[in-house]
Amino acid sequence: MQSFRDNNSRKLFGVNRDFCLCKEVWRSYLEENELLETAIYLPLAFSFKSTSTNCSEAEKYFIEMGGFSGKSSEYISHLKSMWGSDVGFNDMLYDYRIIIRLLENLNLPQDCKKTFRTHKVKDGETLYRLSVTYGVSIEKIQNANSLGSSTSIKSGSILVIP
Repeated sequence: MQSFRDNNSRKLFGVNRDFCLCKEVWRSYLEENELLETAIYLPLAFSFKSTSTNCSEAEKYFIEMGGFSGKSSEYISHLKSMWGSDVGFNDMLYDYRIIIRLLENLNLPQDCKKTFRTHKVKDGETLYRLSVTYGVSIEKIQNANSLGSSTSIKSGSILVIP
C-alpha cells in the first residue's frame, strides 16, 4: 500500500478506470467460470505493470481460474503457476491484495469516461484554498476523497479534484 501513498495515486485511478471500463465484461466471465467475486480483480494485478488493461484479453485469466478446483490453501500455488515464474510473483500478489482492498473500500469515482485531476497538497494549503483554485466546492472535494466532513488535509497527500 506504501506505493499508493508515495505519490502514485495515479496508479490507483488508472486501475479504477480500467476496472470501471471492464467490470461488466469480467462479471460475465466470473459467472461463466463460476468464480468467486475477488477473481474479478485478477486481470488488474496481472497487468498492473503495463499502461492499461484490455477487457477481452483478460478472458484467459478467468478461464485459467475456472480450471482451478483445489482447496483455498492451494490458491496461491495456482496463481503462481498462472504467473509462470517466481520473478515478480510476490509483487503481483501484493498488488492483487492491495487492489482488492482499495477498490472495495474506497469511494472512487465511477464515471469511466472521465479523467481525474489530482493535486499534491503543499504545506499550508487548505480545502477552502483548493476549492477556490479549482472552482469546486469543498463538499465535492471531500466526497471525491472520502473525507466525510473533515477539512483536515496533510501536506504531501494526493487529492482527487472532481
